[in-house]
Amino acid sequence: MTHTHPDGFHYTIIRSSRRKSMALVIEQGEVIVRIPAKLAVSTAQHFVDKKSYWIKQKLQQRPVTQEKVYANGESFLFLGETYELKIHNSSAENTIKQEDNLIQLYTKKKDMTADGIKRQLEKWYRQQANTILTSRFFQLAEAHQFSPKSLIVKTYKARWGSCCRSGEIQLNWKLVMAPEKVIEYVILHELCHLHHHNHSASFWQLVADVCPTFREHKLWLRQNGDRLTL
Repeated sequence: MTHTHPDGFHYTIIRSSRRKSMALVIEQGEVIVRIPAKLAVSTAQHFVDKKSYWIKQKLQQRPVTQEKVYANGESFLFLGETYELKIHNSSAENTIKQEDNLIQLYTKKKDMTADGIKRQLEKWYRQQANTILTSRFFQLAEAHQFSPKSLIVKTYKARWGSCCRSGEIQLNWKLVMAPEKVIEYVILHELCHLHHHNHSASFWQLVADVCPTFREHKLWLRQNGDRLTL
């Protein structure tokens, strides 16, 4: 449920039966208020009103992300490293290869549009995400004796993953742009929700047990999450 505040920013209210208290966060430039299922929406709106000055300050502090133009020489993140895009005319039909510090796009089209290049890049990133995230997910689950029901790699607008009470876990494919240790933290974070469907002290203790450096990776996501985009 998205609302527009009189001060000019948008915010989303998300209900959850798992929550016992209200929480306001700013994720990737989006204002999100998570509330218990039985809490009145008006209560959340009043809370946002009280925090509006703080919210505006935080939104203004966000680093400006340069808009992509999808051209030769442009930089893209993959597993936390910066790669340069190179576009080649070739008999190959829209093939992408990761070589050294390059992401090389081979295409028959001499004048591929920016939208076309973006579509090919996203297709490749999604393929990489499905392979890499799935492999690491089940490795970590086995290593730490978690028993998830399933994994889905999908698109999320304002979160990196989620865990259902049924044991189904979902991860944002854009995580494949983050460093491997950050990816592992997000995976372990969601796996820990199999035992604690909240963000209680017990939950964070379990996260610390399986990922002692989680605070470092959590901070990296907070500071760099805007960069994980095409």
